[in-house]
Amino acid sequence: MAVSAAAGPLSNFLLAWASMIVYKCIVYSGMGNRIPVLMLFFYDMVVMNLSLTIFNLIPVPPFDGSRIVLLFLPQRLYFKAMRYERYIMIAVLFLVFFGLLNWPLSAAVNFMWGRLVELTGFVELLWG
Repeated sequence: MAVSAAAGPLSNFLLAWASMIVYKCIVYSGMGNRIPVLMLFFYDMVVMNLSLTIFNLIPVPPFDGSRIVLLFLPQRLYFKAMRYERYIMIAVLFLVFFGLLNWPLSAAVNFMWGRLVELTGFVELLWG
């Protein structure tokens, strides 16, 4: 179950990585000045996919992160938490609605952005 739960966040991260490569190529080629909507599209793709990656890795039910945590928790604790899945989801929606998760999620996205810049550093080497 944990492997299939990790597929969603992993695919979002890979999409963010590929979009970052295209975004950097557009910026360094100068095409971003001629077609700014293209540059903005790939920038938004990176931000959106990183945000989805982080959001889905929140380790509370029903997000994928809770399925991954199963690997590290004893089953009785995991199933105890799953009994309250509906209430936890309401609490998370409340936190999102009132913006109480904005700072931690944006901090995590900014951290991941930095790692993504490092992982796509070869694009700078190609452009010299």
